[in-house]
Amino acid sequence: MPEWGDRLRALRERFGLSQRQLAELFDVSQTTIRRPKWTECWEKLVRFLEEEPNLAMSLLSERLRERTSRPWPERFAALRQKIGINLQELAELLSVTPTTTWDWNSGRHEPQGCEAVIFWILESYSDIEPTSWPSILMLPPGDVITPERIKMLRHTLMLRQRDLANLMHSPFGTISQKEYGAWHPGWCQNLLLKLIEAMPGPAIELIERIPWTTTEVSAEKATEVREKTGLSQVQLSRIFRCDLSTIVRLEREGIRERGCVALVYALLDNYHEEFLGLVKILYEMESGRPYRERT
Repeated sequence: MPEWGDRLRALRERFGLSQRQLAELFDVSQTTIRRPKWTECWEKLVRFLEEEPNLAMSLLSERLRERTSRPWPERFAALRQKIGINLQELAELLSVTPTTTWDWNSGRHEPQGCEAVIFWILESYSDIEPTSWPSILMLPPGDVITPERIKMLRHTLMLRQRDLANLMHSPFGTISQKEYGAWHPGWCQNLLLKLIEAMPGPAIELIERIPWTTTEVSAEKATEVREKTGLSQVQLSRIFRCDLSTIVRLEREGIRERGCVALVYALLDNYHEEFLGLVKILYEMESGRPYRERT
């Protein structure tokens, strides 16, 4: 990937902007544009401009025209209530540290620079279905299990490809394709594979309680299952490690085919305490720190 200076120069040339104009769009000083310091938040904004230039420029230009005078604590509280998000989830969404969002919540600091820009974009889309959100508001992808890890997992458990596919209520060919890298695991398969990899005994025992004949899940049932656990759509998207738009779509259209997604919802419906307990342990094993309840 090109160096920061090259990428910013390419953006300026692409849009015919001076350093001062680009600094205004990013809500930073011109000196910062000349000597940028990489952060995840910067990467998120630069990538948005590179990949969705027309939408990005439209939004950033609109932001310059619509400076709000609304008090910061009120803006922050209103956004969190509107989209049902906690401080940890907001930190992930904006690519900042949890400490940063705690400071915003307490009124100790306000977003500055790229953080303020992305926060404004999130405010702008907070009344719109997440399925229509731009890519900059999508949650960063989690760790995707690799073909090598799938092979190793299967060999460790002494399972045929067909056995592993059956365990996850998936067609036989999907495991073969994933082991050869022809098709990456979807969010549901990725989550189940990682649970089986980390805790094979408890995970397999729990999964095997759900019969292969699990029926399709209606939109009403998907919503009912989530509400039964007391989780918001955002919270469930973080547990499933998928974009919020995925949960919104499932609750609008349902799950029309039996398979891995229906299996995950059946686990959540019938054994949500045990299932979420395994997910909690997985988070702690991967992060090396205690799990924070996402409430």
